[in-house]
Amino acid sequence: MAVTLIAHTEVGSGGVANVEFTSIPGTYDDLWIQMSIQGQGVTSNAVGYLMRFNSDTAINYSQTGVRNVGASPTTTRLQNFSYIIASQARSYASGTYYDFASASIYIPNYSNSSNNKQIIIEDGGGNMQSATDQYLNCWANLWRSTSAISSIQIGRLAFNDYKMAQYSTISLYGITKA
Repeated sequence: MAVTLIAHTEVGSGGVANVEFTSIPGTYDDLWIQMSIQGQGVTSNAVGYLMRFNSDTAINYSQTGVRNVGASPTTTRLQNFSYIIASQARSYASGTYYDFASASIYIPNYSNSSNNKQIIIEDGGGNMQSATDQYLNCWANLWRSTSAISSIQIGRLAFNDYKMAQYSTISLYGITKA
């Protein structure tokens, strides 16, 4: 198995609302994304960072998972959404900084044009609901499209009230199994 870095983004001063990887080559078997993000906004708040493929804004996404915030595990099912929640991070305002959140996103068979796309996300971080909360999410996702994935958008997308803060990083890798 070989893992190849396709693209890497580190957010600069002032933050960004979204990161987009375009012209993703169809030459790998799978894709893998590693994220380390911190939120930035007008208030301190837990913020979801969203993901879409090929600029698809239709309600073609579903997400099922287990969430654990603090000591209270719950299950969540989101159907017919226009995005997938890729990760969550607590935003900061007025110089109050919170922990970075991290996420690992695995997309098998991303270039297969016969099947819908499955996406596995594991993400975790701290300071989500209060200064002492830690969280961990495990998500099974579906993008109901047989199109090969050629672009990935991650960020607040249509919700421009919060940004990814400076020093947030997102790396896209291609995996070859042979």
